[in-house]
Amino acid sequence: MVCMRRDEDRASKTGRLSMAVDVLAGRRPSLVFKLSYLALAILSWNFLTANTSLLTVVSVALTAFGFVLLTARVLRFSRFRRTCGLVLLVLFCISYVVSSAAVARYGVLSNVQGFVWLSLQCFALFAYDASASPCDVRRDVEVFSGVFVAVTFVMALVGLVMAFVGYTYVGSIGYLGSSVGGMFGGRLFGLYSDVNLGAVCALVSALLSVAALCKGGLHRASVVFLVANIVVEFAYVGLSASRTAVVAGVVSSFLLCLLLSARHKPKVALDRDSKRDDSADAPASPSHRRGAALRRGAWHVACGAMGSILFLMLSFGSVFVYEKTSPWLFELLGGPVSSEDDLYEQALMQSDSIMPWDAREMIAEKNAADAVSDEGAGGTEEPAAAQDPDAASGVGETDASGQLDSPGESDSSGLASGGGYGIGGRDVSGDVSTGRIDIWKAAVEVWKTSPLIGVSHRNFAAYVNDVMPGTYFTQPWTGYTTMHNVFVDTLVAQGLVGLVILLAFVVVLTRRLVTGYRLMDGQSKVFGAALIACLLAIAVSALFYSEILYINTIGAVVFWSFAGWCCALGDGFRPRRGSCASCDTDPL
Repeated sequence: MVCMRRDEDRASKTGRLSMAVDVLAGRRPSLVFKLSYLALAILSWNFLTANTSLLTVVSVALTAFGFVLLTARVLRFSRFRRTCGLVLLVLFCISYVVSSAAVARYGVLSNVQGFVWLSLQCFALFAYDASASPCDVRRDVEVFSGVFVAVTFVMALVGLVMAFVGYTYVGSIGYLGSSVGGMFGGRLFGLYSDVNLGAVCALVSALLSVAALCKGGLHRASVVFLVANIVVEFAYVGLSASRTAVVAGVVSSFLLCLLLSARHKPKVALDRDSKRDDSADAPASPSHRRGAALRRGAWHVACGAMGSILFLMLSFGSVFVYEKTSPWLFELLGGPVSSEDDLYEQALMQSDSIMPWDAREMIAEKNAADAVSDEGAGGTEEPAAAQDPDAASGVGETDASGQLDSPGESDSSGLASGGGYGIGGRDVSGDVSTGRIDIWKAAVEVWKTSPLIGVSHRNFAAYVNDVMPGTYFTQPWTGYTTMHNVFVDTLVAQGLVGLVILLAFVVVLTRRLVTGYRLMDGQSKVFGAALIACLLAIAVSALFYSEILYINTIGAVVFWSFAGWCCALGDGFRPRRGSCASCDTDPL
């Protein structure tokens, strides 16, 4: 009797444990984890909360939550084994471990931390249950996107207020850290500690708002909010003066509007052509069908072009409005909230040997102007910038995780090259890449020292200082550990092996997204178009600054989450699995 009772208790405990594993492997814990990861990224890239003890607590808690989630997914592996490119992601992580082990003498703990975050991105954010119904996927996307749009709207709106009142913030660690906010150097950082990242986040938020409007079925208040968000986010992109975001915005806006216009198959053109036949039942000729297809294609392309034009009009229109209204507002308010003279004084507090080049250039130009003013002379002495041609890029910033991660140029520093402080006053006549080409050339030289497996990401600085002293990355005016291009980053960190695996994954993911989108119907097609457009925007930005891999940015969280959901949404319409009845909605 006692033995039977023990067996029953053991079976009951096993059943409860199995039920708990099923719950943890379900969609709700996954959604909570993604929202938590998003919150961590937002706090890490907000100048008010960056580099605070709060982030350490949140990071530890999120890591523990993530590994509980991964354990449950391993125990229910059959539900996730059809994740797109799963084998390639496993191989990529193995490549990361091999590269780190090869240079373990330069440090271990940092690479372990990097491996943890990479694993969470690949297998907690991206990995998905391929059997999930499209309606469940859409609900998760709606919740995540709603939170993201609401948060970015507040951050962009606060940033615009900062711009129009002339608010600037420089933290106690000065220009070298991530504590720069407001309007700095003629560029709008706002609440974001990185101007390029903030601009891309604003772009993604606007794209999601456009898709939500096209989905329909919204209350009037929601429509007003979404329209206001589109205007505010595009205005932030314009005032940020981020060329990366502009390029990404033109491409992604074009794609989104093209996909939204082509989500049905209009029959108007074919019907018009069929009227030319004597019989109403006569099928259209091949030439008529080709003509109709060309007209439809031209219409879709025109819609895409109108989307790109609208983006450019709103973005650059905001610059025009700002330049016309800000002097009047400053006069009304008694001047900007903070003056640029204060920034000079703070920059002068920094040692000249570590001061970012752009800051030194500003100070030199100011001192020269002051000297001319004092002497009443017409000429000026040559600024220090012209005397040191090697100092072309500046010093990068340190992200919340402690790694140097900003393009050491005006793109991320917020200082306009050549001392121009107005919006759009950046001087790129010397190097349109603002130092990126030099970085990529130097990165290739580092890669040549370990072409197959790379030098690891987190040990890059120590490796270069030891193996290649006196080269580009060891100069006092550089501070790079990232190459500002996701493929160059991978080439240096994991060598040819890692790059080949990454390229293979990109091909597999792209193919899955295209085929999945073609299978979608109804409202799912709107969701799919929005997700793909956002993925493209982040992917384009990753070609010009560090994104997606090796770093916990807001864009990286959004990319991996959206990529998984888009693949799951497309898989839900595959014939072998079918779809639930509630998902069989009529096309909009």
